[in-house]
Order: sequence, then structure tokens, then C-alpha cells
Amino acid sequence: MRVLHVLVSMAADAGGPAACVQGLTAALAGHDVQCEIATTHGGRTKAEPLPTPGVRVHGFPLSPLARLWNAHSPALARFLADNAGRFDAIHIHEPWHYPGFAAWRIAQRHGIASVLSTHGGLGERALANKRWRKQAYMGAVQRRMLDSQLAVHVLTPVEAADIARQGVAAPVLEAPNGVPVELLSRLDRALADGLLRRFPQLRDKQVVLFLGRVVAGKGPELLAQCFTALADRFPDAALLVAGPPEEADTQRRMHAVLAEAGALHRVAFAGLLTGDDKLGALALARIFVLPSRFEGFPIAPVEAIAAGVPAVISEHCNFPEVAEADAGFVLPLEEAAFATAIETLLADPDRCAAMGANGKRLAAERFAWDAIAKSFAELYRRVSLHEPDGAPQ
Repeated sequence: MRVLHVLVSMAADAGGPAACVQGLTAALAGHDVQCEIATTHGGRTKAEPLPTPGVRVHGFPLSPLARLWNAHSPALARFLADNAGRFDAIHIHEPWHYPGFAAWRIAQRHGIASVLSTHGGLGERALANKRWRKQAYMGAVQRRMLDSQLAVHVLTPVEAADIARQGVAAPVLEAPNGVPVELLSRLDRALADGLLRRFPQLRDKQVVLFLGRVVAGKGPELLAQCFTALADRFPDAALLVAGPPEEADTQRRMHAVLAEAGALHRVAFAGLLTGDDKLGALALARIFVLPSRFEGFPIAPVEAIAAGVPAVISEHCNFPEVAEADAGFVLPLEEAAFATAIETLLADPDRCAAMGANGKRLAAERFAWDAIAKSFAELYRRVSLHEPDGAPQ
């Protein structure tokens, strides 16, 4: 099987879709699926591409129209037109951007089956963002694009229900994103040596980790308020904020809250962490916190629990399994609730360790890439044979 994956960006700061494609394409090699990736570079992403050993990546420049239609790239479209016939299936990642449209149009023209992964983009809350533009695009293009897929892949039961209410005709595959469970479950704290040299305020501390883009929607300001409320009681606690500061105003407000409480010196703003630095942050962390206002299905909490770090997350992360497995807390988006959960874990190392062990088990059972890749390999086989009812459930 030869499958082409098409997405906006493979940059390390491009978020969940890039990490998903990195992990999925690597795991598919073990299931006799040869993958290539077609993507764009430049624009809002600044980081280097994620490594994809053994998987060929074709990167193309953006056109000036990318300001109006994200990742618009005639060079990508030409590559798709010239090369689509080499593949048994095309896997489109994200529904709203130009690369997905271009891939779908070429697949239709050449009679090649395609699969679309929404990455949370068709959930009710995602559709509410820029609603009028999405409604117009849905009527003009997106409905036909969705209905013509041999399968639509969603991350959570919530989004599956949203799509069912929208009346999408294509079969739905519900499967989470995976993480490199074996790697994360055996982290060595020596990986954190570089971080500790850069941020000595983290040494010998109980580290509360925020891992994600520093934007208002992920709730970093709420976390800053919780940390200041607990700082006096837990002088051995420190906060590590690891993620690109995409909204300068959000980070400034965090600084102001922390400085007013006299806690700024106990906080490390590390920016985007990749590779061993990211692994080092997870190895160093005592607690992971993500008080998001909206998510499709974030990968950072899965990485945290796989590393044995209890997760304190909002209900909007669509990850109820954390609470069900006693691997952390799933909470309403309230400062008091988050502060209480963080306080509980800082004060009780034994409970922290027990939740960490539960998280490792959950990750191994549900989020190992090999099992997820097996489902996709079977889906591609059915898709290449144009069996529309073949999306595994």
C-alpha cells in the first residue's frame, strides 16, 4: 500500500496534526503501508519540521493568497496533480485549509479514494469559530468533500456525535491520536539537565508543567492565578510554561499576575520545546495542567500520562478517560477547582505516584501508535478497494 498524507505543515510548532502524521506514518511502516507526506512551509510556523525517518516529505512554498486561504500553494497543487496516481489512497488532514481542498479535488479527478482526518475541526465548538465563513464554505465545497470520503476520521465520541447530527454521509472512524508510549514511559531525568541549566529555578522543585501554545484558549492565565494562590503554601513548587507565546498579550498578563504575587522568579517561560528538551520537561514534571476553554483532542495530556505525570485538565479537553482511570482530574473551567486539584497533588506524593502509574497503563492500552496504525492500515486497504462501509468502528 502507498498512501500520501496531505496537511498544512509539519513544523514542530504546527500543533497536533503534524505530531499525528509523524507518529502515524512511522507506525504504518510496520503494517506494510509506505507513506509520503505533502505539505507547505512558511507562514505562521517558525520551527523546524518534525523528523520523519524513512518517510519522504515534499514541502512547498506558500503563495500570497495564503493570507486569505490558509496554506494556499499552487506548487503543492501541481505536485498532487503530477503524482497522485502513484498512490493507492490519499489521507487528508484538517478539513478547512487549501491543501485538503487541493488533495480532494485531485483525488476526485483521478478516481483515487481519500480519507479525511478532522483533527477536531468539525466539532460543534470548532464550527462556532468564524461561523459565517465556515457555513459559506460548507455550502460551497465542504459538504461535497465530506460526503465523498471513503471514511471521515474523528478523535472523540463528542465529535462523532456532532458529525452524525450534521448528516455527513461518509462512514466515521473514531480513533485517538497516539503517542510513542514506550519512549515516554521510560524517560530519564538526565534529559532535563539542559533545561535545569537554563532555568535553575526548577532544580529540586515540584514542577507544574504547562505544555502547549501560550494562547488564551488554552487557559494559561487561569493556571498563573492558581499558582500564585498556592505559591506561599508550597515554596518547593515551580511552574514551567513550555510552548510558543503566540499571543504576546496573554503572556504579558501572565507575567503581571505572577509579578504582583511575587512569584515570577519561580516560573520558567521556556518557549517551544522539542526533542530531548520536551522529553526533559516531561521527565521533570510532577503535575501536568491544561485548563483549556476549547480543544478537539489535545496530544499533550496523552504525552503527560504516558510519561507517568498526573494530568489536571478541563472538561473541554474531551479526555474523560483521565478521570475514569484515576490518572488525574477532569474539571470544570473554574479557578477554585484547578487550584484544589493542584494543591491535592502537591501535598500528596503517594497519590501523585499512583495516578502517574494509572496514566501509564491507560496510555499503553489506548494510545500506543502500533494499535492505531493497524486500524488505519485496514482502513486504507478497504478504501483502496472502494468499500465505503469499511470504516472500522
